[in-house]
Amino acid sequence: MRRGTLTAWFEKGFGFIIDGREQFFLHVHNLENPFLTPVKGDVIEFEPGEPWKTGKLPCAMKARIVSPLDGGAK
Repeated sequence: MRRGTLTAWFEKGFGFIIDGREQFFLHVHNLENPFLTPVKGDVIEFEPGEPWKTGKLPCAMKARIVSPLDGGAK
């Protein structure tokens, strides 16, 4: 498992995570709880996966919000 910070989240259901070394693509379908809406700055724990398409960022799989930016449940 890796841990990183959500640097962007878009209403269409995707965003980006940086773990200090690498950037990852996060899609809402890869969240363990898709009913929680991530917010920029949240700490996300995830398993690195293959890019969904050649030339794209690696995917964040089995992702979960471990430290919400606002400190509470969403």
